[in-house]
Amino acid sequence: MGKVREFYKKHEGQIWFAGCCLVFGGIAIGSVYRSNQKVNKLEALLDRTVNNISSDIHVQVPQAIVNEAIERAVTRQVDYTIKAVAGNIADKVRTDIRGKVATIVDEAYPNVKASVFDEVKRQIAGIDIMDLKREIKNEAKEKMMEKFEGDLESLLSEFNQNLTNVSKIYNSIAENITKKNETVVKIG
Repeated sequence: MGKVREFYKKHEGQIWFAGCCLVFGGIAIGSVYRSNQKVNKLEALLDRTVNNISSDIHVQVPQAIVNEAIERAVTRQVDYTIKAVAGNIADKVRTDIRGKVATIVDEAYPNVKASVFDEVKRQIAGIDIMDLKREIKNEAKEKMMEKFEGDLESLLSEFNQNLTNVSKIYNSIAENITKKNETVVKIG
């Protein structure tokens, strides 16, 4: 017994908590079970009452409302059917057109190929090789002359600039020599 008391004292708070949880859990489960039974009884009572009332009541719907409901349902179904059929027809037509176009192209390809080949041969045969060579040479000459003239103009410009610089240098030397001679003459 000593060990049981010791265990109880050591875990007293936890034991109380577990006990409270068991008691309240049991109460909650019982309450839910009892509430569920009451709801089931009430549901059964309502079902019986509704069935009794509905068997005694006869509802008459005016023919105009029935006709309008039928007309709307028919219109809705016809619209749906027309759209579905139109979509199927459009798909079929597209498929048929693609197939026919592919067939026509496949059949016409050899004829078109031959006629294009013959036309290219005729065009090539009509080309004068010597005339083409002369034209290419003349065009190449013109391009080279344009480039050469551009290079010559830049060289001429550079040469004239250098010549001007040399001329300035010689003039400067000549002025210096002339000034020295004049100085010498004045002294003498």
